[in-house]
Amino acid sequence: MATSRMPQSHFAQDPPSMGWRKMYEAALLETDTAKLKERVSVADTAIVARIKELSGQSSEELSALTDAIHALNILRRERQIS
Repeated sequence: MATSRMPQSHFAQDPPSMGWRKMYEAALLETDTAKLKERVSVADTAIVARIKELSGQSSEELSALTDAIHALNILRRERQIS
């Protein structure tokens, strides 16, 4: 008996720590100024959500999240996006 499987989204298969990282990397690598503001916003939202999930924990990922927030803030200033 054959079973059919529905394709799952790529993010659904990733551990929670990967979702924000992919969005963060996409923001850092975006060269299209028209898309940059949205990419930074999406990454920022994902990072803040993950920080809330890890609230009260001490982890290497939490340190990486804090670094990512700082890097996005620098990107905002340098590229003059609000």
